[in-house]
Amino acid sequence: YFSRIYETIYLTVLDSAGELAKVAYDDAIQKLTPGTSDNCYQRSASAPALLRASSAPALLVDALDVAPEFDKFVGRLKISAGSGVSRKSPPPKGAARIVEKCALRPGAPDDTSRVCDVNRDMIVCDTLGDLTDLLQRLEESKEVTVVRVKDRHNHPPPSKWRDVMVNIILTTDHETHHVCELQLCLEMMLTGREGLHGHTLYNRQRCADELLEKLAG
Repeated sequence: YFSRIYETIYLTVLDSAGELAKVAYDDAIQKLTPGTSDNCYQRSASAPALLRASSAPALLVDALDVAPEFDKFVGRLKISAGSGVSRKSPPPKGAARIVEKCALRPGAPDDTSRVCDVNRDMIVCDTLGDLTDLLQRLEESKEVTVVRVKDRHNHPPPSKWRDVMVNIILTTDHETHHVCELQLCLEMMLTGREGLHGHTLYNRQRCADELLEKLAG
């Protein structure tokens, strides 16, 4: 039933924002995506070092090296966007979840190169206009290279959850090219998920989906 709740919340957001706000969002997301890919990989720009990213400890070392600069970048982005946004600042993904995520992937249980959310953060936006502004700031930024964009406003998952997930590499990271994840979320959507324990159900569904994918090979 969460799909109906999320769909209702999102339609309410669109109604309150107005048609021009959605047009501006679509324009911003289209400008951000050129040059990106549906897939991203750790250390893809330094092929000889890819083996180092094939273990969870090595991936964590790369992530922790980059984490302070990633934290500063997101902090600057949040401040520049003004009072209409807030920040969640979750900790880096733990080693146990990295191992679990890889172990359940069919055909590559030891490959961590596709784990691109060890360093992650979330910026929560009051309005669709605030979210669009962040997309524009990311597109104009010289501090990061955007490598993947998941537009879950126009292409939502079956749950009908809406957000934008942006994978970035800091331009100052010349050695590891470590991919980090920034999630841009609407406050009303997040309130619906957290207030109704939607994330607990999401975690259960995610685990079931990963197990089924693994069994299917």
